[in-house]
Amino acid sequence: MSSEHIEDNSVTLSHLSDELKSGQWLPKGSIDGDKLQSASLATSHFQSGVVDSDILKEQAVSSDKIQPGAIQSEHLSKDIVQSEHLSNGSVTANHLQTQAIYSHHLQPELITESHLQAGLIHSKHLQEGVILSHHIQEQLISGRHLQPGSVSSEHIEDNSVTCDHIQDEAVYGPKIAAQGIYGEHLAINSVDSKHLVPGAVGTESLADNSINHEKLADGAVQGAKLADNTVSLAHLAFAPVISSIGAPSMQQFGMTAFVFTGDESSVEVDVRFDQAFDSIHYVIVAMCSHPFFYAALKSQQEDSSVIEVVRNQGSRHKYGFVSWIAVGPSI
Repeated sequence: MSSEHIEDNSVTLSHLSDELKSGQWLPKGSIDGDKLQSASLATSHFQSGVVDSDILKEQAVSSDKIQPGAIQSEHLSKDIVQSEHLSNGSVTANHLQTQAIYSHHLQPELITESHLQAGLIHSKHLQEGVILSHHIQEQLISGRHLQPGSVSSEHIEDNSVTCDHIQDEAVYGPKIAAQGIYGEHLAINSVDSKHLVPGAVGTESLADNSINHEKLADGAVQGAKLADNTVSLAHLAFAPVISSIGAPSMQQFGMTAFVFTGDESSVEVDVRFDQAFDSIHYVIVAMCSHPFFYAALKSQQEDSSVIEVVRNQGSRHKYGFVSWIAVGPSI
């Protein structure tokens, strides 16, 4: 029997022997989708690389169909990876671009000391008043950190300013407290007359036997300053008058001119004493400057005497001088 003896579509699957049921007897492309039973294709039916994107349905590939590590960066579309796709700790420093992190990416109080590079913090990063005293290391602040005039009295501890901190001639009158200078502060021979106010040196300031004759002004010692019986003959620069009774006596002397205006035989000369005597019981002696005259005591008072000058008879001399000495008790 040849092929012409067989009607079209008369041979069915049951007429075929088992060896004729193999795929080699099927013409290429003869089996379409209608010939395949549902779920009849297994992995062994697929050639390597035969399933491409055109064969796959939308959303046909689930996570369990993807091999570990199969998805590369080229498989990902732009902006497809979101925060929920990232596991905790999966983003490391290697994944971050340079300058990719901004302030809004950082959680509050996230930055600690370990995140900061040395020398990174500048003055512009600090808020006003953010640095307190406990932030500053001991002995960190030096003179260059202080503004001129910023250190006042409340910043200085008691007894912290020594002589090393004070410039030469920096301390003057208004800076010294009243009664602040004591004897130990004065250098030897530093006080002279210009530093003393009038009347400042009293008797308690003078050492015994410290005043000698060079320190006394002329006429400075008066009678009231002399103690009784302190002046003896040895202290007198003149020969004193000593009375017969040993009482103090005063001696005065002088010279007075006289003139005869006519033929009178005598004229009176009034003698005035510089200092009055204690009484009229003093002695006065007078003499004239020419032998044609002589002098006589006419009257006397405590402060004056009257000497009468008599001209010798027949003399024509008209003028001269009376020299006198008076000695007696003083007031």
